[in-house]
Amino acid sequence: MENDKLFDQSSEAEKENVQPEQEVNTAEEVKEESLTVNEEDFVGKSKEELVKALSDLKESQNFRYNDEVLKIVGPIFNGLRHEERQSALEKYKADGGEPDGFEYHGEEMDRKFDELYSLLKERKHKYYANLESSRKENTAKKKLLLRQLREIVKGEETEQSIEAVRKIQEEWKGIGQVNMAENQELWANYKALLDQYYDRRGIFFELKDLDRRKNLTKKVQLCEKAEELKDSEILDAVRILNELHEEYKNIGPVPREEQDKIWDRFKAASDAVYDRRKEYSDQIRVEQEANLETKKALIAKIRPFVDFNSGRITEWNQETKKLQDLQKEWDAIGHVPRENAKDINKEFWGLFKTFFNNKGQFFKNLEEERTVNLKLKQALVEKAEALKDSEDIEGTANTLKSLQQEWRKIGPVPEKFKDSVFEEFKAACDHFFNRKRQKNEAVEQEFVANFEKKAALCEQLVALAAEKPNSLEPLQEIQAQFEEIGFVPRKEIKTIQQKWAEANATYLEAVEGIAEGEKQRLVLQAKYQRLKSSPNKSSLNKAEQDLRRQIQELEDEINTWKSNLGFFARSKNAEALKAEYDQKIEEAEAKVKVLRDELRILNQA
Repeated sequence: MENDKLFDQSSEAEKENVQPEQEVNTAEEVKEESLTVNEEDFVGKSKEELVKALSDLKESQNFRYNDEVLKIVGPIFNGLRHEERQSALEKYKADGGEPDGFEYHGEEMDRKFDELYSLLKERKHKYYANLESSRKENTAKKKLLLRQLREIVKGEETEQSIEAVRKIQEEWKGIGQVNMAENQELWANYKALLDQYYDRRGIFFELKDLDRRKNLTKKVQLCEKAEELKDSEILDAVRILNELHEEYKNIGPVPREEQDKIWDRFKAASDAVYDRRKEYSDQIRVEQEANLETKKALIAKIRPFVDFNSGRITEWNQETKKLQDLQKEWDAIGHVPRENAKDINKEFWGLFKTFFNNKGQFFKNLEEERTVNLKLKQALVEKAEALKDSEDIEGTANTLKSLQQEWRKIGPVPEKFKDSVFEEFKAACDHFFNRKRQKNEAVEQEFVANFEKKAALCEQLVALAAEKPNSLEPLQEIQAQFEEIGFVPRKEIKTIQQKWAEANATYLEAVEGIAEGEKQRLVLQAKYQRLKSSPNKSSLNKAEQDLRRQIQELEDEINTWKSNLGFFARSKNAEALKAEYDQKIEEAEAKVKVLRDELRILNQA
């Protein structure tokens, strides 16, 4: 504070030492005032002497004196020149010359005089022009300094502002003359701004002392908070102490006599927390060493995964699950010593990455296989496209069905092409079969009539069942009639099959004295014996071929489904799809068994 007061007093001295500035003449102007010009010094001089007088002024900077000399010498010289011209004119006339033809060019001394006279005039004008320009520049400089000083006065007082003001004062003193019209106003503004600045600076140091007292109070409060941390949980204590240190750092200075005392108190409270932190760090170090050993053991478990290899997706997924479980164990382990963290993490994640690189290569190879399958299916698409407008309805239908069988046998394609290539193939097939259905509209009407006939037989069979029959003959007779009726509309196939199945079941349930399995066997046996005795021997052969075809198709589908199961990844959606395929396989195998039993009955008929 004492230094601040001394500094302020010196500033007041500077303030009081500022004196009003006056417009002063230059040294040349003073010299000009000390010299006078006597016209008598030039009267009676020759032209040569007058030229020499002007020549002597070439190096002179006393432009006011020079100008006075020119005003006197000019008329004298021109008078001598006029006399010479008149004399030359009289002589010209005396020699018989005409006045109108007279020309006078003067002599060499006239030209020298004119050149010197013009030179001195030009130097005078140039000098005073430069002087005026310099005064304008100086005026602009002082106005700029006034703007800078005004900004300092308006701004917030700081320790550095006094240096800026002093610099402005030095620059102000070094600037030369300004325009007389603005000199007084510039000086008045300059003096007023300095007065405002130094008056405010005194208030600034008073407020500064008050602020330092307030800062001391704030730092005392921070010391009290730091001392209260001795009993706090160590991590919270360190965090809060760091916040207190940041706050302490941002609080301004305190009175000089209190500066060391308050810092020593704050440091003592901080050291108490730091000592506790060291004890805690030592304990953490022991735990981290134990974690390091645990992670080393885990790395030993992971290392064999690098050498794993398989051609099955499920096995890769199983190993992946195991590795991910070990990763969870790794993540659950706490920190290790900082100097070991980088190396052990690098080793673990290196092994982890190698396994997944190997897995990625496996799926890359798998993707290549799927790309081959895509090409095979695209070839089938091309064949279907070529056939979709064929006029050979029956032959093309069989060919397209064969292509569909081939399609089902081909394995999966890349996921992003699965839907698009299937839609192309389906669209070509649908196009043909839609045409086929359009050509069979007449046949479709016959199918409708067949449906109505078969529905009537179903109702007749149900009515017979209500009479509690004790023989299968009525069933067999109606069954024969049912089979002789042709096809029904496609959309009614399931409906009539369900009706017929329900009617058969109703009749067989009503028949008395025959076991269930035996009933079904007898029904089939009667059916095939009737076909065997029929004049149309091809019906029995066709029935056998149909049974064998159905069995073969189901077995092919079962094999395809079983093969596809191996490509499913272990994910939520894949598990659901796998369950769906398992159910399909189970149902298909059950149906194959039923068809084989029926084929055996057919062969025994």
